[in-house]
Amino acid sequence: MWVWCCIMNNLEKSYIAGFIDGEGWIGLVYRDTTNKFNQRIKSKTNFRTMISIANTNFSILEWIKEKIGKGWISGSKGINKNFKPSYQYQISGYKSVLLILEKIEPFLRVKKKQAELLIEYCKIHKDKRFNRTKDKFGRF
Repeated sequence: MWVWCCIMNNLEKSYIAGFIDGEGWIGLVYRDTTNKFNQRIKSKTNFRTMISIANTNFSILEWIKEKIGKGWISGSKGINKNFKPSYQYQISGYKSVLLILEKIEPFLRVKKKQAELLIEYCKIHKDKRFNRTKDKFGRF
């Protein structure tokens, strides 16, 4: 369990929730699974849970990443030379997304319903994913 959830106060949780409401995205990302030859494995398609926040201010995304304690920031220069560079903070994974959403969901307004649905999905999927047993060949 991460320490951040114990030391983040309600003001910080609500501030991050505000960024997610205004500049963020909560949802599932479809991902094809490929083998070592980069061939798509049809029986192994899956979904990845994700929280994403876009902004032109890199330092605020660094602060959010520091408070959450996990994730990554990517950037792009933009199509037009008159546009500011934009950055995107992302975090994925059932355990990580579930832990974050459970902490900030009470402070969300715009994306509250999406957060509730993704929390439910994470709880259902987490149980299926992490409580599996291996077959006689050692596979899940």
